[in-house]
Amino acid sequence: MKDYKIYVYEFSNNYCYIGLTKNIKNRDDSHHTDKSSGVYKHSQSFNEEIPLVKILEEDLDEYEAQSSEDNWCKYYHDKGWLLLNKAKTRLFSSSLGGNSSSIVDIKKAKESSDLSLSYNECLNIAKKYEYLSDFRIEANNYYEMSRKYGWKFDWLKRSKPINNSKVNIRDMSYDEMKAIACKYNTRTEFSLHEKTLYTKCLSNGYIDDFFPKKKKVRLIVMIMN
Repeated sequence: MKDYKIYVYEFSNNYCYIGLTKNIKNRDDSHHTDKSSGVYKHSQSFNEEIPLVKILEEDLDEYEAQSSEDNWCKYYHDKGWLLLNKAKTRLFSSSLGGNSSSIVDIKKAKESSDLSLSYNECLNIAKKYEYLSDFRIEANNYYEMSRKYGWKFDWLKRSKPINNSKVNIRDMSYDEMKAIACKYNTRTEFSLHEKTLYTKCLSNGYIDDFFPKKKKVRLIVMIMN
């Protein structure tokens, strides 16, 4: 059955936890109360309020969910987020709802060299950007580390041209949102390229309008004696 969902908690200090579950309400309650949860540990260690859980993808079967969780972990990792997920399959682990997956001890991880960003790592990430603002927004952890150690990347332009005709997402109409969403083939592709707009459409209940779910057709075979 396609009843798995991929979700994420995005903390304000650039840590995140990505998981999958069949029951998002129960899983969310667990992360708020279970002291062994990586989300709960992080919240307590850094005195951070647990953010609202975000649904990244849904209507997945078990195999699709495991593969998708890995893909989302890689996506967030490449964007400069520090993942609270520790156990690995390919790049990261698929937790199947958090059943016995091991979690980073945040206090130790903070001091661990595994999470230390070297100059070369930061340099390679910075090379992907033309503007400092994009580097700061899309790879914030690397940006903050470069500031901390005084690493300067002279090719990064400080100011990005402003497109005055661009409509603020908060002011977008239903049709304007739909026009952008229809540029993409799937809701997953839409969420990866238009994260903020996707979240807005999801909260407004527009995603199913823009990407209708395919109706399942049950084939009944009658055997005549």
